[in-house]
Amino acid sequence: MYTLEEVFDQANADNYAAVLNGVGYTSRTLMGIKIVRDDITKQVQLMEGFCTELESKEIEPFLERGWRYGVYIASLRNHRIKMDLIDRGIRNEMNSSRSDKRLDELRALKAESLKNYTAINSKLDKLNNDNNKNN
Repeated sequence: MYTLEEVFDQANADNYAAVLNGVGYTSRTLMGIKIVRDDITKQVQLMEGFCTELESKEIEPFLERGWRYGVYIASLRNHRIKMDLIDRGIRNEMNSSRSDKRLDELRALKAESLKNYTAINSKLDKLNNDNNKNN
């Protein structure tokens, strides 16, 4: 188990996380997940995108397994949500105007999202395998 402060330290040390510091705070972001530490209070928050704070159940993977693991889990969840919305759009299009152009756009979006999902899932598998070898 980790604390939010330890997760922040992991993110701070992550060479792939983008640095987004501002007046009064230090932050890092990776794959749409942002971790912010207030420079005065030292309070740490995990956010999705740039404004939505993660709920406690969404923070659990970070606390259980660390920064990268939590980022991968959150990114996979976001891609599943995106693919569900695209599937819904495809069904709606099939039931209404059946625009070939729009269907092709939606299918291309789904293929790209599935490609990203698979890549992140592979990274998560590698992370899990590396952790199992170390234990």
